[in-house]
Amino acid sequence: MKDLNEIQQLWSAHDQKLQQQMSINIDLLRKINLDKIERKMNSLVLIKAVALGFYLIVTILLVSYVVIKWPNLNLVISGTLISTWALAICFTSIQEIRMALSIRFTDPTIILQRHLMKYRSTIIRYLRIGVWVLPLHLAFVVLFFDLYFGIDIIQTGNQTWLISQFLFSLLVMTPLAVWLYRKLIVANVDKKWMYRILKGNGSQLLDSLQLLNEIKDVENA
Repeated sequence: MKDLNEIQQLWSAHDQKLQQQMSINIDLLRKINLDKIERKMNSLVLIKAVALGFYLIVTILLVSYVVIKWPNLNLVISGTLISTWALAICFTSIQEIRMALSIRFTDPTIILQRHLMKYRSTIIRYLRIGVWVLPLHLAFVVLFFDLYFGIDIIQTGNQTWLISQFLFSLLVMTPLAVWLYRKLIVANVDKKWMYRILKGNGSQLLDSLQLLNEIKDVENA
């Protein structure tokens, strides 16, 4: 009986050490992964900030272009349409940066995961704004010919070619934008094509969610 009690005590002590070791390993994994997540999200914020700076410059240049080209309506309308779209992208970039900076990496795993998933949903919603650049195809064509050749292509271009460009914007690019707008919804977040789109708009976020899932799996094991 005494030997049995000693064996039980040894087994209990071994089990306690094992539990302590597992707890240490979980804490270590959490610390390592959270450090990686924080670095990745900081990198994403930097990329968003650079994009914001780029679109701000584009917006300012386009507004200046509109002022200079006034009262040529063809050039003014084209510049206004594109500058409005660029300004909308600036707004979405600011919102994404603000949301990313509000994330606290010291929060519990489940709360941090909730914040990252909310941030992912926000990116998807803002991508819907980006697709409306497609129907602006003709505006880009007008801008290109004026900036590179110094001509108003609407006034001087071949009418058949211009009509074909207009129809391309109306019948191809606009329906494509509408289709993408309807597809870019949070409900499609698990689709493979959505994963590829998100990967191209900030792989750091997807990597962070994967690292967080590793922590969650170990904690729930």
